[in-house]
Amino acid sequence: GKGFPDVNTREMLRKLWDLLKIPILGLMDADPYGIEILSIYKYGSMAMSFDVEKLAMPELRWLGLLPSDIQRYLNDFM
Repeated sequence: GKGFPDVNTREMLRKLWDLLKIPILGLMDADPYGIEILSIYKYGSMAMSFDVEKLAMPELRWLGLLPSDIQRYLNDFM
């Protein structure tokens, strides 16, 4: 992806998962924008809610960066 998910990218990822059953992994920032991007990939968007079966990726796994990673980093270096 490239920032906020476009329909073509979401549809391609969904087709890859439907056809190949490969894991779909997400590496997003641990800020509100990253979490919003993750949720659009995983659950779909309000604007495209009529097409959620074709675009959402409930199987998406968030690799990070998690908010807990930031806290762990700060604890290790402070």
